[in-house]
Amino acid sequence: MNESLADMPDVPEITSLIGRSYITYWHCLRIVELLRVSEASTRNIFGRYSSQRMANWQEVVREYEVGDVYLGEAAHMIVQAVTYDVPALKKQVQMSRAHLTELDRKEAALKRAAAEYREKFKASCKDMGADADAMAGGDMPALLRELAAELPAVWQEVSAKCAAPALRDACAFYKAFVRFLQQGDGLSASVE
Repeated sequence: MNESLADMPDVPEITSLIGRSYITYWHCLRIVELLRVSEASTRNIFGRYSSQRMANWQEVVREYEVGDVYLGEAAHMIVQAVTYDVPALKKQVQMSRAHLTELDRKEAALKRAAAEYREKFKASCKDMGADADAMAGGDMPALLRELAAELPAVWQEVSAKCAAPALRDACAFYKAFVRFLQQGDGLSASVE
């Protein structure tokens, strides 16, 4: 087999097959099939291949078939699959199912959170006097500019209320009350 591996055509699938650490009977059969295509020009008039490389690989396959040696290799592969590969795949399926369940749980939690934030957004829009559906529609910057344009009128109203005589009187009373408490003559002496 070492002689056969030394001289191989540059076919990607053959290169990947011979690059393995362990070449089975089925790998050898596949290599012979690929060589039939790549070595088609070396066939003689009797239908046989004159290529030494093809002869080497056909000899390897014949040696496997003498005494049905490949059946032992097949049995070994089946035992390997039943003993190790199938349980490993079952475990992987269980882990995938658990992961899928966890992802479903997270999806449900995120949907609940999205619904909560949607309601908070609608409440915030309502507090600002904006239409939540129009804001969610995508023209939020224009709607926010409209709300900002209303601010000067709101500030005018606030400043007018601050300039009202009732508020000035309340502020003066508060200042006098604070001065009274800071002088120490406060309520504690008069309460006793």
